[in-house]
Amino acid sequence: MSPWWAPLNSCCFVPILTPLTTNMASLQVTSTPSRNPLNKGFGKFVIELKESLTSENKIEVATALGFPAALIERIQLDTTAGHAFTQLLQQRGIISPSDIAQLIDALETCKLHGIVQTVTESFNRNVGWQSPSTTSELQDLTEQFLQDIKGTYEDMYSRVQPVSYIRERCVNTLFIDSGIEYFNKEGRSKMGRGTWHKLDSYNSIFTDPRLANSMLYVLVGDPGYGKSTLALQYVYDWCNRCLDSPLKDVEMLIFLRLRYLKGGMPFVKAIKEFLLPSDSALDEDDISGIIQDCKSVVIVFDGFDEYAAQGDTDDVIQIIARKMLRKCKVILTTRPSSTPPRLAHKTEQVRLTGFDSQARERYILKAVVDGNSEAAAKILQRLQQSPVFADICQVALFFVMFAHMTHERDMSVVFESVTSFFRYVVSSFYEHKQIRAGTVSATVKDVHTSENQQLYKFAFESLRGKDRNLVWERETFLKLIGEPLYNELVEIGVLVEENVVEIVDDPGTSAGDHIQRRTHVSFHHKLICEWYAARYVADFVSRTGDGNLTAFFKGIDPVNLQYVYRIGCGLNPAAADKIIRYLHSIEGGDKFAILCILEQTGDMAKIKETIRQICFEKVMISGYDSLLLQRSTMQLLEIAARYENSCFGIQYNQDGGESKMAANDSQQARGPTQLSSISGPLYISYQDHLGPGPYFKDSGRGARS
Repeated sequence: MSPWWAPLNSCCFVPILTPLTTNMASLQVTSTPSRNPLNKGFGKFVIELKESLTSENKIEVATALGFPAALIERIQLDTTAGHAFTQLLQQRGIISPSDIAQLIDALETCKLHGIVQTVTESFNRNVGWQSPSTTSELQDLTEQFLQDIKGTYEDMYSRVQPVSYIRERCVNTLFIDSGIEYFNKEGRSKMGRGTWHKLDSYNSIFTDPRLANSMLYVLVGDPGYGKSTLALQYVYDWCNRCLDSPLKDVEMLIFLRLRYLKGGMPFVKAIKEFLLPSDSALDEDDISGIIQDCKSVVIVFDGFDEYAAQGDTDDVIQIIARKMLRKCKVILTTRPSSTPPRLAHKTEQVRLTGFDSQARERYILKAVVDGNSEAAAKILQRLQQSPVFADICQVALFFVMFAHMTHERDMSVVFESVTSFFRYVVSSFYEHKQIRAGTVSATVKDVHTSENQQLYKFAFESLRGKDRNLVWERETFLKLIGEPLYNELVEIGVLVEENVVEIVDDPGTSAGDHIQRRTHVSFHHKLICEWYAARYVADFVSRTGDGNLTAFFKGIDPVNLQYVYRIGCGLNPAAADKIIRYLHSIEGGDKFAILCILEQTGDMAKIKETIRQICFEKVMISGYDSLLLQRSTMQLLEIAARYENSCFGIQYNQDGGESKMAANDSQQARGPTQLSSISGPLYISYQDHLGPGPYFKDSGRGARS
């Protein structure tokens, strides 16, 4: 039986179209390769490509590739024997020294099978990466490459900070194998949707027979659920050849954080720039050849929701769509609302479900109190003092920060909302700085200086931007908010600096400037950026009319950026009323309005009226919703029942069949386990269940049992 990582075919950068083409490994080597083996014959290949296609063929292929009418007309009017066509193919990334997969697909679409064979043979003959003259030379290159990237990976996984001011830790001392599920597309209900099934562990995506043959795993999770931590754990397992890891037998693992890849950076260039030391003798062609020669390769792309360039010709998109590097298994982490638009065949979707009570206890014992069960019980007891926050701690990041900070400060703090927790987190950053300086005060002021306001607006605009760029050059931030505030944010850990080496290939760049060292800066976590953006939202919305909110919130998707809305409501009661009305008015916004209501403070009469408006219609809870949203909805309904002295009936639809529970049975649905097991929607409506009246009716007779 083949190992789980065995490639489904022998194709590498070039699509090997058996039996029409020849595997690159069987190419005859007639001379010692140059340092640029891929580029060596690419020019000759382009010449032969022009000669292989008639004018009609070029128009057909351009049409199949989706070229706009203006470019097709340019090809038709070309008088340079096809130069315009091949130039456009290169400019748009259709052909390159490392890949012609898109061109082959287009030729196949046009049913030009004879030309497919001619073009592929030409590419293999002229461009195909030739192995070094000796096996030992190739082994030396590969070993050097693996040694270099493992050194980079060790620096990454050894510098994990649960809280910015706590010492750096190795990811393996922090990681907890918590809830993970896969989406079974075949297990369809009568509603026409698949079903989620629990996996035994994070390694199951490679070992479970239902998933092992997949070549692409899309790992989704709400913000703070631990996607990046899990990705780093895979890197740790591979580097250290952990015995219980299926990655121990993988020859190569490539890990890239997508937020650092700008402008559609080529895949091989990204490896050179971010994974190899600046003095590495390996060039991009060496890297391409080494990857081609490897028998098993796993690629981990972390943070697709933060990836700026997503054009059709972008290397990352090509790899995800299985049009490039088809022999490689790919793991892609992202938020649920930011999955790639086009997913290849044999793609499996996996999701993280957060920290349950057992995962919380295991984390505390492992990462916080070093096995001291008494100290662990003390932290968990403090968590139970904030029942609302206990549900919020399903989000792994929130619980991790809570556990470390309360243990370090040895004090009980009650949180009633996400907003109050974030206030505490930011205050802790500042207080820890004061402790180090010996100037700690009773309270930490939250000063609204002009520089702070610029920071808030900048965070908001960055989240709203189309390029989703959340990494900036140091000088950009300094110019925006000033050096004093910038240095303070770096010192307390809100901002994180990272020194990077950039390879500049722009025309006219001198030899001395080819390699440039720069300092990039980002927020400690994207959720911290959302906190500062919410500060701007709370202030702006409180001062503007409802009619301006549609334009203001354009690009701030509540599915992807729910905490911007929630914290905005928690910071300013005047803003909360408007935000909730806005969410209630947009498609799918009701669910997020529920989350926002739980953040509200201020006039209880207004809050009750808002709850009445939301609950006047049926409220739906779906098994497809996150457990956090399910719990939040149940909290809202419990609040409504308490305020209105009403009862409610429950109706749920599972696998297409309807069932009903009377009001006195409703408690059965309150636990997260029962809710998450419902595959269809659960409708809950407040009503006098003996009569048909309005769903929200104050009968004055109390709840029935």
